[in-house]
Amino acid sequence: MSLKPGAHVRLAGAVRQLNRFFGLLSVRSITIGTCHDWEIKRGEKLSASAFNTERLTLKAILNQAISEGLLMD
Repeated sequence: MSLKPGAHVRLAGAVRQLNRFFGLLSVRSITIGTCHDWEIKRGEKLSASAFNTERLTLKAILNQAISEGLLMD
């Protein structure tokens, strides 16, 4: 997939921030509760646009984990 430079910077920043919260967890140990904890912690610090970028990035990562059999649907 080809991204514009600005989109690449935003997504790289989102992955970096997600890694700060989820970095030490294996993908299999991420639960709905963990995601809610992230939502509460990050949601209060971000603009709606930045939060949505991180949320969509997290969703894409978790969907990929499901596709690879690392998580159950």
